[in-house]
Amino acid sequence: MKLAIVLVFLFICSTHYAEAFENLALADLPDDIYKLCDCESDFNPNVRVLDTNGYYSYGILQFQLYTFINYGKKHGILPKELTENEARILIYNPHVQVAIAKEILKEPKGYRHWLNCAIKKGIA
Repeated sequence: MKLAIVLVFLFICSTHYAEAFENLALADLPDDIYKLCDCESDFNPNVRVLDTNGYYSYGILQFQLYTFINYGKKHGILPKELTENEARILIYNPHVQVAIAKEILKEPKGYRHWLNCAIKKGIA
């Protein structure tokens, strides 16, 4: 049963990333998320950047894989059974990234995950 839920979740979320992004209503994004997407990726859901810490960041909000997985599971956005390989598919999905970022930004100093852009855009 759990595997079936994960597979359905992956099927729903793993649409073509450009199409998924087109369906993301930018005007409906919270202002802080909008600013972070602008700064981090120029709204490009397919960006992959090697950070100074040696890890890659992905998508419109430039999540690193383990941050994406840990916070996604912590806030119930990603299923607990999600594997690392499944997460590698979902990490480019802008809807999932935005949902996780909204939860992170509710935490005290949640903006620290995007510190340079948060400072640059006046969020921090």
